[in-house]
Amino acid sequence: MPSEPPSARQADDLRMLRAAYRSREAIFSVHYACQNLNDVASAPAAVTCVSFYDLHTGAVQAFGFANVGTKDTGAEEREKQILEAAFKFMRDHSEARWLHWKMSRPEYGFQALADRLVWIGGTQRAVPPADRRHDLDSLISDRYGAGYAPHPRLPNLIARNGLASRYARWGAEEPALVDRGDFTGVQQSASEKVRLLAEVFERLIDGRLQTAGSAGEVEFAREHLDSIAVVLSVAERFELVRRNLLRRHGNRETLKIGDEFDAQDLLRALLVQFFDDVRDEEYTPSYAGGASRIDFLLPQTRVAVELKWMRDSLTPAALGAELIVDRARYKAHSVVGHLVCIVFDYEGRLPNPRGLETDLTETSEEADVPCTVKIVDR
Repeated sequence: MPSEPPSARQADDLRMLRAAYRSREAIFSVHYACQNLNDVASAPAAVTCVSFYDLHTGAVQAFGFANVGTKDTGAEEREKQILEAAFKFMRDHSEARWLHWKMSRPEYGFQALADRLVWIGGTQRAVPPADRRHDLDSLISDRYGAGYAPHPRLPNLIARNGLASRYARWGAEEPALVDRGDFTGVQQSASEKVRLLAEVFERLIDGRLQTAGSAGEVEFAREHLDSIAVVLSVAERFELVRRNLLRRHGNRETLKIGDEFDAQDLLRALLVQFFDDVRDEEYTPSYAGGASRIDFLLPQTRVAVELKWMRDSLTPAALGAELIVDRARYKAHSVVGHLVCIVFDYEGRLPNPRGLETDLTETSEEADVPCTVKIVDR
């Protein structure tokens, strides 16, 4: 299910970073490659490459075994040169903000780099101030909840968003390159990761980031709103709108909601307040011998909305079966990235709506097309 709305502080953090980026304030993403942390015993992890990416120019600056020192330079001396160069780069851009991925831990992070430099005989260096360092993982968790992607989060998030990732190596793969002496591969991996971090950040602040519970955001009243949360909120207030429509001046004619088609008409009118493009009755590719129609398609965030109105013939089992068929249809529809299924059950035909809602959503988590189910019964 979509996450709860972010707190005021979390929203302020994103708003500040969005403004900093759009005003072209200096922002760099940073990543470094080191020995496998599982192999670290009594010393800070050895570093083989540190890479930086300028979010405004797209320039990459990498300091690694592939381009520092010579074959006759000792490993620790080359590492010292790498770290000195990396800290000089950060000092030279002291006004910048630094985007990173979980580089706040004692064993892996800015301070770990400084500790490693001292360990191998270098001079103690100051790390960038805490208020200039921004953990992208924390920013996304704050916005979309801890379950925004399955572990390992970063590669799964990159895959979900369809970002090109040719050279990046994950987990133990990167240290394995060091073991083989493939320092060019290490540098390619670290440098591609800083580019990917930048792309994830840009999608986050633009509202285009796809997560397990969100298909992106829409801009409304100068704020960025989660698109799925908007659809669900509209559905939750649907009955209040329906009741108010009945209160016409002079008892004039109005829209009366009596079945699924009436509900579609009203839901469409509510959605267009937030989405510039609301397409109804979009055909899906043929499935099981026949074509079907999407009730609503929101191309801006690739969300399909399916509306179901409970009736005598639609039992809980039949509802679940229909959802399975819906997901299979949308899987073949190239523009659909997330399915939202809204079930209106004002007469209380479903005996356990919250449990069924959870079960139907959970059974869809491993599907190719993520699905969020909302049963509106009050």
